[in-house]
Amino acid sequence: MTISSRTPDGEANFCEVCGNEVVISPSIFPVRDAACPSCGSLLRFSAYYSDASIENSYLQVLRLFLKVGSNQYGCNPGVHINGFLDALNCLVEQGYLQENGDVELYVLSCWDWEDLTIKLRQEAGLPYKQSWRHKCRVLFNKLVSARVRKQLNKVEISK
Repeated sequence: MTISSRTPDGEANFCEVCGNEVVISPSIFPVRDAACPSCGSLLRFSAYYSDASIENSYLQVLRLFLKVGSNQYGCNPGVHINGFLDALNCLVEQGYLQENGDVELYVLSCWDWEDLTIKLRQEAGLPYKQSWRHKCRVLFNKLVSARVRKQLNKVEISK
């Protein structure tokens, strides 16, 4: 998450309360706003991101995905990098993946980079191709889930 600041790489805005023109980085989630550095009143920013803020968000999310993903999966995306980057770019432009928790949730809910890439591409509405290994995992999960539900039903009925 980007913290609002008075750095010159922010976005221009005008404070209606004190009349100051400011350049500041707004918060991104849930709405784009920041406090005026002069008087502290709330400055609202348009819902549309500037190219610089999209690029900044994209790089931050990419770094976080690579860090958390490498820790979880023990490697880098490898052959899935192009599909992964395409999906990530679409999701950031659409305003998704703005909180660190979103990234960690995605990574922790997937088996590996391939699964993560497929999940991100589905979320972004991009086409994807599943490998046989991935299809087998999905089928195995469904079978295990069905068997567990069946066992739980037996336990509940016997009570």
